[in-house]
Amino acid sequence: MKNRILSNFKVLILIVLCFYSHYSSGKNLPDSLPQFTIKIIPHTFWIDYDPHLELAYEHFLSPKNSLQLNLGYWNNSKTKASRTYDIKLIRMAYKSFFRKFSEKKPGRGYFNTELMYKNIIEPNSLMAMDNNNPIPFYTKFKVNVMALNFLIGREYVPKDYFPAIDIFFGLGVRASYNYNEYEPPGYYSSSGGPGVGMLARSLGFQIMPSTNAGIGIGIGKWEK
Repeated sequence: MKNRILSNFKVLILIVLCFYSHYSSGKNLPDSLPQFTIKIIPHTFWIDYDPHLELAYEHFLSPKNSLQLNLGYWNNSKTKASRTYDIKLIRMAYKSFFRKFSEKKPGRGYFNTELMYKNIIEPNSLMAMDNNNPIPFYTKFKVNVMALNFLIGREYVPKDYFPAIDIFFGLGVRASYNYNEYEPPGYYSSSGGPGVGMLARSLGFQIMPSTNAGIGIGIGKWEK
């Protein structure tokens, strides 16, 4: 009798442990999260005054938060384009997803706060001549921009690595300081874009609205 009670007690403990193990593994499923994404963003050839490519690395801190670092570059100074330039860019972003990522829900909307800096050099910037200087002069027109943007977007991170997709749009404010590397006496600058608005390329310091929009595509990895 005593052995039968002991045997039944062991069976009961085994059943409880099996249920607990099953419950624990199921409970952890919703908290399973992406580990990182690596994306290429052609940023953005249809909206940006300085088209370029960006490589983005995103690291997930939790099922609802991530940090992202973007490095951008483009150089067409060796081409015959009407406007040549060299651009270097860095973005740092913090994403807050509206809902937790889960294995059943690999796509989530988010709010993103980003800080951006870019440096642009137009190596063949024209210094327009005045009446006393009939020979045109070319110099380097340099642009330095810092921006704070607030974006909304949606990101999809698949379990099978590809494709990770990120679509985003937002607005903010930017400050720029633009100058010529050298300006000979008797010449004045005729370089850059419009003198007002979001594409301003006037000389000196400016504060203006900012925008950021694009689509990123790449790979993603989930924690095992």
